[in-house]
Amino acid sequence: MKEKNILRLIDSLSKFKEELLSNLGYLSELFSVTFKDKTELYETLAKGLLEYGAVFVCIVDVKGNVVFSYPKSDARSSLSVIDHKATLLKIKSLFNLQSADYMLKESFGCRKDLFCMVVFSKKVKSHELPLANLLIKHFSSLLCFNGESNKQQSIISAALKLLYNLDQDTYMHSYRVKLYAFEIAKIFGLSEKSLGKIKTASMLHDFGKLFIPVDILKKPGKLTKMEFEIVKRHSMRGYEYLKLFGVEDEGILEIVKHHHEKLDGSGYPEGKTDLSDLCWIVQSADILDAIQSSRSYKNSLGIKFLMDEIEGLRKKLPDDVIDATLKFINSDRFYLCRKRIKNKKGIIGQSTGYLGNHEMINQLKEENMGLKREIDLYKKIIQKETKIIESFKDTFKKNSNKIEFILFNTLESLGKLKGVVILEGSNVVSIHKSPIPIDILKCCIDGCSNIFFNDKEIFFEHFLTMSGHDICAIFEDSKASITPSVDALIGSLTL
Repeated sequence: MKEKNILRLIDSLSKFKEELLSNLGYLSELFSVTFKDKTELYETLAKGLLEYGAVFVCIVDVKGNVVFSYPKSDARSSLSVIDHKATLLKIKSLFNLQSADYMLKESFGCRKDLFCMVVFSKKVKSHELPLANLLIKHFSSLLCFNGESNKQQSIISAALKLLYNLDQDTYMHSYRVKLYAFEIAKIFGLSEKSLGKIKTASMLHDFGKLFIPVDILKKPGKLTKMEFEIVKRHSMRGYEYLKLFGVEDEGILEIVKHHHEKLDGSGYPEGKTDLSDLCWIVQSADILDAIQSSRSYKNSLGIKFLMDEIEGLRKKLPDDVIDATLKFINSDRFYLCRKRIKNKKGIIGQSTGYLGNHEMINQLKEENMGLKREIDLYKKIIQKETKIIESFKDTFKKNSNKIEFILFNTLESLGKLKGVVILEGSNVVSIHKSPIPIDILKCCIDGCSNIFFNDKEIFFEHFLTMSGHDICAIFEDSKASITPSVDALIGSLTL
């Protein structure tokens, strides 16, 4: 029953992913829109929010004046009736909203003198709230800035916010790559402009992972060949979606698209070898973080292993990039970066959001499957032991008057039986099979496990019966493992 519930959750999350991609497509269209005036900007924002489940949007100033409302309302903008601290109940009453379950408030504009208040109906979906929040922040930036460069900055900020809200694991990986790439680029001697670009590109280099099926991206085990081919699409998907969102910087787009290429042409997606220094540096930082995240590095607990791995990338990455990376690893800056990463991880905490939940469900599913495999294994063992016991029962029925026959027949099935000694305490009751030398007999009494006798290895197996007798079975050369059913059968004999 538990497994079925987990499968239902995974199925619902997969459907949500498809809906999310559709929503992102709509979001990208809004990012590319230009506006004649503030009223047009407000209207476009409101229409966009209505697509994400909002039923009412209004913008108010700090004095309580309603600057804009959508759909338009006749409510008077009294300075004390509605301000940015108004409750959902007051907004619902003032604007005569029939269906209202949740209200989102965000400061709006660069001077923080405006507030955007969005009311959602009960039908709003949880994943639509961060997208609505993202949209408000984007239009807030557009209200402050009119220049093209600032518009680009707003688009990039929105993309980073999306990455943070949906996959904090990838966001943290990108943050680490940014720190490493920046330090390597400084050693490499790049300009201030290039340093700024490399920070942005590093944060966005894995943006395409948002568009990879979650059950593959967060799979706990090894990927199949087909699954790995799907994961490899993330570089192209990131490039395509960032262009769709309106990112125009070719240097950033090149890094997103080609950060898995190799100098020998063995990389993907195009096998390209002629790339910018920025692209090679981001790739080196990406690999550096991947090595540190690997199990082998965690087990080695040493910088030498890390440096050997980077050194092994010669002919895959340019030598000057590898040299700069090795110099960075050997510097104090490397340890300072790792300290910053640790602090950042403490602030963010464990992975949350949609992909974090999916990862948790995936883990539960894996644990559930592991328990199922363990139960199946025990069932097989029980079935095997039952068959052995049944076969002994059949033999016993055929020879009901010959208990010793059952004993010897069972022991001979275990290996080359040399003899059997039955003891009561330290006294020998009877000896069966071939004559047994005194040294071997002494070992039976002393409870030995194995000895060498006349250049041959002798093995001993000891049993205790219900009648209180000790049985010492002597095997030559080798013996099979004693199963619980054999031990139980011999132990039940009354001699």
